Amino acid sequence: MRQTVYIHLRDIAADAPLAYRVDGAATGATSHAPLAEIAAEAAGARVVVLVPCAPIRFLDVELPVRSRSRALVAAPYACEDRLAEDVDKLHFAHLARSDEHHHAFAVIAHGRMEAWFARFAEVGLRPDAMIPEVLCLPEPADGEWVVHRDDDDGRLLVRQSRNAGVVTQVGNLPTLLALAGEQAPQQVRLIQRGDHGALDVPDHVALNRQPEFGELLDVLVRYLPDGEHADLLQGVYAPQSNASRHLRPWRTAAILATAALLLSLAYQVTETLRLQGQADAQQAANVERFKRAFPGYNDVRHQQLTSFLGAEMRSAEGGDDAASLLPLLDSYVQAAQTAKGLSLRGMQWRDNALLLSLRGESLSDLEALRTWYQQQQGVSFEVQNADAGSDGVQIRVRLRRS
Repeated sequence: MRQTVYIHLRDIAADAPLAYRVDGAATGATSHAPLAEIAAEAAGARVVVLVPCAPIRFLDVELPVRSRSRALVAAPYACEDRLAEDVDKLHFAHLARSDEHHHAFAVIAHGRMEAWFARFAEVGLRPDAMIPEVLCLPEPADGEWVVHRDDDDGRLLVRQSRNAGVVTQVGNLPTLLALAGEQAPQQVRLIQRGDHGALDVPDHVALNRQPEFGELLDVLVRYLPDGEHADLLQGVYAPQSNASRHLRPWRTAAILATAALLLSLAYQVTETLRLQGQADAQQAANVERFKRAFPGYNDVRHQQLTSFLGAEMRSAEGGDDAASLLPLLDSYVQAAQTAKGLSLRGMQWRDNALLLSLRGESLSDLEALRTWYQQQQGVSFEVQNADAGSDGVQIRVRLRRS
């Protein structure tokens, strides 16, 4: 029987050791070696790669379609206003359909996928499946998050639902829980391997520990999703089939199949144009519903704030230990306690700086904010604009790590 090799990919130096496991090996345990050495042992085996989830965004998209193929066609148009990048540069992988018209997607840049494939091609391997590491944690129950703490590098893997999760630093868990708002869990299940340090959670959130044995890869393989769920290798990245060899004696049938495919593509183009109109109408309805639910907050893009939560881990895995967004956001949460008249109206993340649009009752609110930041270290505070009017003071500030 064909063996399976599981490789836990990390965005680190090409010759750095990676965790891997050979299914069916006598030891049944995780080993560590550079990718070139793993490739020699993986010759002829099925290769399943667990990829970092920091560069991946998990989106729940409402679409007027039911089939997976049509959802993949319509998703980039429906998500265009929710993503900062050009959707043509992004790969959408369909994870599941949660109900009649809601579809879960994993979104990642084509550049990152191609870089991963190039890394494996250098050692003569072609992955048969690529699964985000966070979706290999145990599936959480309703009202629960499942987390794994890695004391070696300070990472915290957080699986928030069946089809969504993030990676962040251990100290950012309270901020992550606060940002979840009404979606925050009632309990956090900690995957316990060895003697972890304390995990900081608010008093109203229960902390349950689930003992596990082995290394992280052992745990992830133990809870690996079944079938095609969570596999990123879809569309242009789907593994090539060997069926072409069997079709050679049936050249006429192959020609007819090609003609049928061309007709199908023509239908898909027509269907895409129709779906684009429906998706635009649906997006407009979603925006209007968001404004009714949050009349005091006018930045609809802020609903995708969680897409930035992995930014500091991407920089950390690239060798930069300086966190980005979350420390700045956390500093504002503390500073706002000294200026009770301030309200947040908008937020942007640009050039490693957090831009906040605020409304205050008077200029004293701004001075209270400025005074608080003057007494702090590590955050640069800049007032870009402050206009006083009959309806209060409109303020725009920029926060940057100093």
